[in-house]
Amino acid sequence: MKTKKKTTITTEKDFRLFADSFYYWMDMLGMGDWKCYFFHRKIASLAMAQFDAVGRGVSITFSTDWGAVEATPDMLNQVAFHEACEVLLSQLRTMSNNRTAIPIETDEAVHVVIRRLENLVFRKFLPHISFEYDRNKAKT
Repeated sequence: MKTKKKTTITTEKDFRLFADSFYYWMDMLGMGDWKCYFFHRKIASLAMAQFDAVGRGVSITFSTDWGAVEATPDMLNQVAFHEACEVLLSQLRTMSNNRTAIPIETDEAVHVVIRRLENLVFRKFLPHISFEYDRNKAKT
């Protein structure tokens, strides 16, 4: 008998926590000058950032279907951090894509840096810490 794999469907609460965590990391990385737009729909990855580095605008899509990945507060925070790092490195990606680099090489280099930052922050500085970020309190 086959066991059916559990599929995680993200909730509105998950989406709000993800967005709040994303704003937190944007603030922590000094990127408060970006205009952020959020979408909650099914995509192939957990989340995705599409950006205009020159105009400082970013569209963040948070997937409704996380498959076998559990949407815990810590995981939501880590995915938000990952997407904020995508924005952090967007100018590098845009600049290198306009040069002779092959886009897949640029993507790989960007993700090496992001994974290193994730490991540094989530394995060394924030082990087992959960939090909720209220962006309204941060702006006062």
